[in-house]
Amino acid sequence: MKIIVLTINLNLYFPERVRQELSQKHDAVFIGNKTPLSKIKELYDDEEKVVAIDPDFCDWQLDKSTITRFKNVKAICLQSTSYSWIDLQEAKKQNIIITNIRNWSTNSVAEKAVTMALNLARKTPLLLKRKGRIDFRQLQDLMGMEIKGETVGIIGLGHIGKRIAEIMSGLGAKVVYWSRSSRDKRFVFTKIDRLFKESDFVFPTVIQNSKTKGLITNNLIREMKKTSVFISIMPIFSSRYKVYNHKFVLDLVSKKKIFGYGFEHNDSTIFDYKGNVWVTPELAWYTKESLQRNSAQWVDVILKAAQEKYINSVKPLP
Repeated sequence: MKIIVLTINLNLYFPERVRQELSQKHDAVFIGNKTPLSKIKELYDDEEKVVAIDPDFCDWQLDKSTITRFKNVKAICLQSTSYSWIDLQEAKKQNIIITNIRNWSTNSVAEKAVTMALNLARKTPLLLKRKGRIDFRQLQDLMGMEIKGETVGIIGLGHIGKRIAEIMSGLGAKVVYWSRSSRDKRFVFTKIDRLFKESDFVFPTVIQNSKTKGLITNNLIREMKKTSVFISIMPIFSSRYKVYNHKFVLDLVSKKKIFGYGFEHNDSTIFDYKGNVWVTPELAWYTKESLQRNSAQWVDVILKAAQEKYINSVKPLP
């Protein structure tokens, strides 16, 4: 079966040794330059094929109109854990199996979320905006807070949520959580409305899909204390399923109705926002260790798919 690999990070995920290995076993095509999918002729020939795609190659959008035109694609192997950027319903309709990779960046993403919390707790964005000019007679706006003794609320206790809980607990925080199904006796389960009212740090870590779309309402966010921080490591702008209202949170921070807000975005900086807002590029996953796990797992999933053995398959919600 033909394998078509689409990634702008070809040398990162598929070094020469790995490409040779794939090519020896299968008819493999590697495309490393970003190209409109409509112009990749291999996607539309008569051969049966597995398509391995890095979401950056298609700007995190694989919609119905694109999938419909594919020909004889048996599986699409995603380089990401997230699959909210692909139309699963259309893939199912076309009998295309979708796979993802899992748990490869748990530590990296959780640690990045915690560094966001630490920077917001110490008002690092406000310090940076002053560009080193500090008037020690006027420090009130720069007063931070400690993590120890504070309450951390985790929404969704999957792999990343649990790892954030472990780290924050290790720093001396009390951890509470809300989850539809997961339970962990090390931490305290609570109702979601109570979590927002009582937490000093709130971390939404749920999967983005039709069931979690709009899960965190404006009314819930409005219940947060003025001294509370909201930290998101979700792909806010690329996902079709918005779990919460990003602009609403920004507005609350600008009006000092909550203490701070952390998120990732490639096209903005702290200087674009008013208040204690910590924004960094979408690189929570980017560590040496996570990339090694990502590459190894992705190659394994692709090779098995080429043998019609589908692991890590994902399905649309009913």
